[in-house]
Formats: sequence, C-alpha cells, structure tokens
Amino acid sequence: MIIEQSELDSFLAATHGHPHQSLGIHVVEGKSGPGVVVRAFIRDAKSCQVVAFERVPETRTALRKIAEEGFFEGVLKGRTEIFRYRLRVVLTNGEVRQFFDPYSFLPSLSDQEVYLFNEGSEHRLYDKLGSHQRVRGLRRLGAECRAGIGGGRIQSLGWPLPLHASVGQFGLVGTLYPGS
Repeated sequence: MIIEQSELDSFLAATHGHPHQSLGIHVVEGKSGPGVVVRAFIRDAKSCQVVAFERVPETRTALRKIAEEGFFEGVLKGRTEIFRYRLRVVLTNGEVRQFFDPYSFLPSLSDQEVYLFNEGSEHRLYDKLGSHQRVRGLRRLGAECRAGIGGGRIQSLGWPLPLHASVGQFGLVGTLYPGS
C-alpha cells in the first residue's frame, strides 16, 4: 500500500479535503524506479482495472482493493508519464461498467480561484464549474419548445418537450426530457 493509512482513513470517513491530491493517476518514485500509481474510490465494487486505450490492443491492469469500502490502488510499472485511461469495475451484483475516471482530469481551478472562493469573493466560478445553459428561448412551462440545444445557434425543434424547472439560488434550472 502506497497511500498512508491516515489519508485512507480520511477518505473512508468522508473528511478528506483534497481528493485530487490522492485519487486518479500520479507519478511516483518507487524502490524499483519511477512509475505511476492509480487510485480509485468506488463503493460497491468487487474489482477495478485501469484500461489504457491509447494503443491497440488496449491493456488492462488490475488495481488492488485495499479497503472493503471500495478503495483501490495500483502501481503501473513501465509507465513514467500520466496518460488517459478508463476504469473498468465489476460491482458486487455482477454488473460491469467502464468509464472515464473523474479524477483522471486535472483540476480546473487555480489555487488563486480556490482561495477567492473560500474567501467568498470569487463571483464567476460558474464559468468553470457545473453545467452550462445551452437552451435558448423557453416561453413557459409546458409550452412547446421552439429553441434548440446547440453551439449557440437556434434550432427549431417543433415538438413538445416536458420541462421540469425550479428556481434556486443559481436562477432558473430546467431539465428537458425529450421522448417522455
């Protein structure tokens, strides 16, 4: 086990303050030279593999389960640089899922933005976090939707779409359900 026990305990207790620091892929200097370590925290998983797909055929490396709650870790020998990968997990019910590890992407906020956010004076985090509105021109709830979703250009869809909306602290939040 490479991760320190105190750090693992903080993950399991949901008190870890910076998950990007440990989860995902990281370059490490081990006894046998440099390598990369991949860590994932996936509850209800029996097993987890790293799928390196940049080469054909793709390669899979099993991660070791170091906590029953679903914390996995593994060193990928022969690798010295960070690369794009997916995780392949087998859940306790037998279901197999393969997906991009959310922690394989670098954090999108700078230290300055995190500092300002914690201070309460960063007012434009919505430019970098969460989803972004792409629907143009909703007339009213339950009305036929005439504006479409697409890179800034308006498309006439012409079919009635159910819309569930709520007004929260971030303004109108709407979800369109085509085909419902």
